[in-house]
Amino acid sequence: MAASSRPYDPRLEQRAYFETHNRPHWFTNNARKFAQRTADELRLLDPRSNEVVLELGTARGDATRVIAPRVTRVIGVDIAPAALAVARERLDAAGITNVLLVADDAAHLSRVAARSADKAFAYDLIEHLSDRTFVAMLEATARVVRPGGLLALYTPCGSHYVERLRRWGLLPSFPEHIAVRTTAATLRLIAEVPDWKLEQLWHAPSCYPVFGWIDRALYRLPGVGAPFRHKICVRLRRAA
Repeated sequence: MAASSRPYDPRLEQRAYFETHNRPHWFTNNARKFAQRTADELRLLDPRSNEVVLELGTARGDATRVIAPRVTRVIGVDIAPAALAVARERLDAAGITNVLLVADDAAHLSRVAARSADKAFAYDLIEHLSDRTFVAMLEATARVVRPGGLLALYTPCGSHYVERLRRWGLLPSFPEHIAVRTTAATLRLIAEVPDWKLEQLWHAPSCYPVFGWIDRALYRLPGVGAPFRHKICVRLRRAA
């Protein structure tokens, strides 16, 4: 399949993000948050024009619309056919034609051929998965990604003060977020699958007004930075 028939326009990405979250909001859904998220996603995956990329947890296709114009093909997997139907409508509206959407369980990937992808990514997915399912997803993805390929993970960090306040019932929580993990807990589960080797790890601060400034000032500091690390960004390399 050819890449998108329309020139790449970053404004489409911003509109897609705001559509997904109903409307722009100066605090939780501001433009800076969108820009940082997009930059983190691209840095993690480093998409190339000659690559086939597997997306785990396509949902409404927000990340798909960021990645697809930059690669040969995206294989988007989601367990919910209804979500894929919405993703297809939005991709068609954006003129993106190089995405194959597959209704499948990320823990099995039974409908995706072995060694059919150069890279894979799971953005804002693993916080929805139990530990056992997360490990199964890593194992299944290792079968699909070619040796030497890459897996990018982007997920909320359980040590961030917002996630702590949610656990304590002081802020509204997301019931579907069943496993918002700390960095250490995430790495322990990754270590259970020897096919994947940690290549790069970093954290991203939040982009909340005022509070985001505090995050950006402190999140890199050893010893005190953990409560200000909003997102975990992990790049794994498939063993040759």
